[in-house]
Amino acid sequence: MGAESSEAEAVASGELEQTPFAHLLLYLHRKGGDGTLLLHTDGGQEARVAVMEGRPIAGRFDPPRGANFIEALLPLCGARKGRFAFYEADLLGEDDAVLYGNIDPYAVLSASLADHARDDIVEGVVERYRGSALRIQPGRPIERLQLQAGDAVVVELLRAEPSTPEELVELSPLPVERTKRVLYALIVTHMVAPFDRAKHAEQRRSSPPPKRSPSGSLPGQATSPGGPHSSPPAARPSQAPASSTGATRRQHLHPSFSDVNEVAAASLPAWQRLASMRPGSSQTMPAAADPLRQPPAPRIGTQGKAQDDAPLDRAAELLRRGRHDEALAIADRLLADNSNDAHAHAWRARILFARHEGQSGLPRKVVDAVQTALDLDPQQPQALFIKGMICARAKDHVRAARYFKKVLMVDPKHLEAQRELRMAEMRANS
Repeated sequence: MGAESSEAEAVASGELEQTPFAHLLLYLHRKGGDGTLLLHTDGGQEARVAVMEGRPIAGRFDPPRGANFIEALLPLCGARKGRFAFYEADLLGEDDAVLYGNIDPYAVLSASLADHARDDIVEGVVERYRGSALRIQPGRPIERLQLQAGDAVVVELLRAEPSTPEELVELSPLPVERTKRVLYALIVTHMVAPFDRAKHAEQRRSSPPPKRSPSGSLPGQATSPGGPHSSPPAARPSQAPASSTGATRRQHLHPSFSDVNEVAAASLPAWQRLASMRPGSSQTMPAAADPLRQPPAPRIGTQGKAQDDAPLDRAAELLRRGRHDEALAIADRLLADNSNDAHAHAWRARILFARHEGQSGLPRKVVDAVQTALDLDPQQPQALFIKGMICARAKDHVRAARYFKKVLMVDPKHLEAQRELRMAEMRANS
């Protein structure tokens, strides 16, 4: 695959016929892979795609494919024949032919559904769930897929009622092929999961009916001069199940990886060669002014509306005053209401980090809090910033700089990350 690649050793290689490009990106994203993907398609085209934490950040294409990075990536998703190899080295170089970006692999997969879907793979994945009812998993970031407006009907149908692929095809107003492609995208990104209807029905039958008070109202139902039929109080949002991925998330590729469909819930053959990826270099927190006592940035909810940040504004004020326990209690209350709130997890990590500033070491719970936030939202700027600060505290300046750069990719106006990046780069070069 060229003179440059011959000097490096591939840690993974295989055939695009068996392992689609989109699945490679999803796998690398989940493993936090850094390096370069080299691909030769059956049409004699070559592509080199640099990834950081599994996100495509740059690419070189021969022949060139215009000036839009994501549009240059899409034809690779539809490649049926060819070979790939993954190197943990940077084999891209820098010149005018390189296209740059910071692309979410979920968005690449979704964008490929229109003109570059691998329908052979789509059929194989969907067929595995024939006869199995599927439902949307609570707390999953479906918005990351950036589905087209018409495709959202598939999501709404599954939210309304768990359905088998056959039922979904029958109910969906979309063409059969399109419905299957959207369902496939939901499956391989783990947005849906099997639903046991019989078990659910049994649980409902075995659950005792709610008790009524002598007035006829249900427990907790408001009564008024209008009687028991007056409107009940607004229900609290249901709690999503806590994420269990933080404790099990593997940071690097492993030699024992035997089925790339950890990405697609096990439907494709394995990569042929896989060795452990070495962790990248790392980095340091300055002992100067505390950058952690800033008000939180506004959050955007899954429906695009700003979420109420008043509690975290109060937590930020308490943090500025050094009242860590009170600030932590606010974050814990938010997480008690919604354990999948990545922003609250990130602020909890920030408070814990500040509380242990100046101590000889960081408790494991600080790292776990950051990782939980990033498992829920890999682009959560607050969590990425604290991850960089942890690296900086460990004097791992190179890796700290990488995290601060990621923050700025998400939020270019993040002043703290700008300052810390300059300091980390100076220390890394000293």
